[in-house]
Amino acid sequence: MFDVRPATFADVDPLTILWQANMEERASYDRRFQLAESAVEEWRAAFHNWLQQDNVQVLVAEKEGQLIGYVIGWVLERPLFHLQQRYGFISDLGVDGHAHQGGVGKALFNGIKPWFSQQEVGVIEIQVMHQHPIAQAFWRSRGATEYLDHFWYSLRD
Repeated sequence: MFDVRPATFADVDPLTILWQANMEERASYDRRFQLAESAVEEWRAAFHNWLQQDNVQVLVAEKEGQLIGYVIGWVLERPLFHLQQRYGFISDLGVDGHAHQGGVGKALFNGIKPWFSQQEVGVIEIQVMHQHPIAQAFWRSRGATEYLDHFWYSLRD
C-alpha cells in the first residue's frame, strides 16, 4: 500500500528524479517536450517556491519510503470578464512506471480535490498530450471532458 501526503522540502531530490522521468516520457511521445539544459535546476528552485505559495499544492504518493507519484495543483484566475474567473489547474500528475502499484494517479487526484474545494474553486483544468493515450484515458475515466484544443505554432519553421 502507499500513502498520499503533502510534499516537503526533503522530497526535492526523489521528486526531481520522478519529474525528470515523467518529462522524458512526454518527450518520447512528442519532441516539443524536450527539456532545456537548466531544466532540473530551474525545476528544483521552482519546487521550493511552490511549497511556500498559498495558491499551489504539491502532493506525493509514497510507498515504503520511496516516492512513486506526485501531483501539482494551482489556483488561477482569468480576467474579470469571465464567468468562471477562479479555477483549479493541475499542471502535472506523474507516477513512477516502475512502482507496479495500481491506483496511484487516482489516489493523488482524490487527494488534491479537497484542497481545491477549500480554495473555493468549482472547476479544475488539466492539459493532456494528444499523443499520450494512457493519460487521456486516465482523465476521461475520472470524468474529465475535452474543453479546448491547445495549438502549437512555431515562428522558426
